[in-house]
Amino acid sequence: GGGGGGDVGDANDASGSAASGHSSSSRARKNPELFLALKKLFTYMTLSMRRDLPGGSVITPFRSNLRDEAYRGYRQQDAAEFTKYLLNELADTCGLHKAVDLFGGHLTTTVCCGRCGKVSVSNPERFMELSLSLDGGGTGGTGNNENSDTGGRLSISELLRRFHRPEVLEGSNRYRCASEACQGQLVDRAERVTAVSKYPSHLVLSLK
Repeated sequence: GGGGGGDVGDANDASGSAASGHSSSSRARKNPELFLALKKLFTYMTLSMRRDLPGGSVITPFRSNLRDEAYRGYRQQDAAEFTKYLLNELADTCGLHKAVDLFGGHLTTTVCCGRCGKVSVSNPERFMELSLSLDGGGTGGTGNNENSDTGGRLSISELLRRFHRPEVLEGSNRYRCASEACQGQLVDRAERVTAVSKYPSHLVLSLK
């Protein structure tokens, strides 16, 4: 799948700091200035008629309250990675765990062995943004462009359908089945499906 990754994407972190929902007042007081600076930034963007942002009075206070020095400078950064980082910051330092709940969903991976038929299901993995392929690749696609099937136009529903398409595991990418029948051997064919098991109320999509 294309989701996952980052501090929040680890399935073992589902009960961790960003997703646990701890309500410790000491944690909520760590960096309230970040939330206030972000609120001021969004307020300005909503109410101002200007096309640009005044760096000194709006952007600088927000940037200076970010703990990661990489985001306090002026170098270009990946938007998706910064979104995940900011949501973690709001949860960890401002006590706004609801921010992660609003944007965080779960992915589940299912593998079916082609030899013995055993189905293995992974633990839910948290994701903050879902990466959808525009070239027809999906999670296990061939990479061939399928836009002609839809008249050259792609809908989000079609991209999600492709994302959930089974991936065939064979050749150099064979699956090692741990069932009693296969006893940990590599099998000639298996199918893997990565599916969204829980959608967030606010789904962030990355189109590639």
